[in-house]
Amino acid sequence: MKESIKDLIQVNPSGLLEIQPSLTIPEYRENSGFNLENVFTIYKSRMVNYKGVDWFAFSGKSLENLFEVREESSGDLLVVFIVETLKSDQINCCLILSDAAYEEILHDKSCQVLQVHQMYTQFFRDHIALNMSVAT
Repeated sequence: MKESIKDLIQVNPSGLLEIQPSLTIPEYRENSGFNLENVFTIYKSRMVNYKGVDWFAFSGKSLENLFEVREESSGDLLVVFIVETLKSDQINCCLILSDAAYEEILHDKSCQVLQVHQMYTQFFRDHIALNMSVAT
């Protein structure tokens, strides 16, 4: 069975889906980030890496060629990407639904990419829903 994010893309034409409420920098530090589950981090900015250099899980990658959004899988697993960004003293956590939305983040001089994570949409259960904040 093929996996797809086409419904999410249709509902979010901006190409972004906020999956956690924004945090201030002190909240982000206090909480150790967004505490996402079942993700694999593929990029850490020097701002969160604390080693003075950007870190990439895969050699030869840059932020510009780090990933490509796929709307549908060719098999039964679809990899999606979550980006944590700093903008206007707020840290945001969004699922990237289009390459254009990601490029817009990269070209926004007032925005800093802090981390990028990848995860499967489904793997025994819906990992997107697992990482979304539930309003109380």
